[in-house]
Amino acid sequence: MCAWLACSLGPFSIAGAAQIVTRKPVATVRTVSIRNAGAATGDLELQITTSQPVTPQAQIVVSPYRLVIDFPDSSPGDDLHNLAVNRGDVKAIRVGLFAKNPPVTRVVVDLKAPIVYQISPSGQSVVFKLSPAMRATAMPESVPVAAVAPPKPAPRVEVHFKQGIMSIHADKASLAEVLVEVRRQTGADIQIPPGADQEQVFSDLGPAPVQDVMASLLNGSRFNFVMAGSDIDPNALRSVILTARTGGVSMPAESSPQVEATPQQQFPSTTQPEAARPDMRTPPDAAVQPQMPAEQEDPGDTPPPAPPSM
Repeated sequence: MCAWLACSLGPFSIAGAAQIVTRKPVATVRTVSIRNAGAATGDLELQITTSQPVTPQAQIVVSPYRLVIDFPDSSPGDDLHNLAVNRGDVKAIRVGLFAKNPPVTRVVVDLKAPIVYQISPSGQSVVFKLSPAMRATAMPESVPVAAVAPPKPAPRVEVHFKQGIMSIHADKASLAEVLVEVRRQTGADIQIPPGADQEQVFSDLGPAPVQDVMASLLNGSRFNFVMAGSDIDPNALRSVILTARTGGVSMPAESSPQVEATPQQQFPSTTQPEAARPDMRTPPDAAVQPQMPAEQEDPGDTPPPAPPSM
């Protein structure tokens, strides 16, 4: 008897189980809608509602790009229809019955470009947040702000020197800073005078020969200067000597030795006989009468002395 009962109850139990599976409730996909989630970012939100909670399965398919969302044990509602979106990276949305037994409703989002998505289920509704993949790749949220280095400030002094040609760019730099950089680039002997750190320079000079650029830099400054070239290399700058000026405009001094100027003559350059010089003539009353030589004098011709006056 027990064996018979076992054989009789076995087929009955299997049929009952099969009947329960076929009678499982089927959900209905009611609405599919899309809206903007951020005008500046290009994000979109896709919302799908069902008659009862359903866990969807989603994946990105390429060639062409599309987001495929399957709702198992679900059938599409009578009011569902395809949507022409043309918004952001979404071209269109298609809805239909993908499989009959068991029923599967498929929602296909046709894309213009790759996207990333996030799923947020909430009861009988599920929301897909769609974001452009390029923006998500270029600006990952995990990158700290400190990783982006601030831009370097532009240098206040730039000096370029090659084969006797120099250029100088100075922006709110002191004359001392410019001279130090010139000394570093040219190797010239330049002593920085006192007060050069208090004179600002705003210049874009050259490219030109080094002596011309240095003259343009120093002319009009508070310093007189002497530049010396090299005896070996005519394109080289050997030294620059600067001295504070007491007044007037700074002018370059000659680099070659100077010859002392001859004092101005007080008299005419044409030589004249002493008798012809007005300041050397003998007054008439001081003229000396010519005398005869002593050996030619005749005593007999000498007049007697005059008698004394009474």
